[in-house]
Amino acid sequence: LVADGVYGEMVTLASDNGGIDGAPNQIKANNSGMVEINGGGIRANGVKIAGASYVVLDGLVIRDATGSGIQLETAA
Repeated sequence: LVADGVYGEMVTLASDNGGIDGAPNQIKANNSGMVEINGGGIRANGVKIAGASYVVLDGLVIRDATGSGIQLETAA
């Protein structure tokens, strides 16, 4: 669980951060809507998933990125 707050950073999940069928890697807000990933207008993405499979994002607010809020690269 991710604690409530505003996080001024980009979250990157690579292939070694994925889960498996039936047991995904979950990034979940402790309280839905109370966790903000904020790009500050300078970071390209809020969350970048690069090659990781079986990932669940739950209850996050992603804003103010200069590119994609969530970028997927070769993820399944």
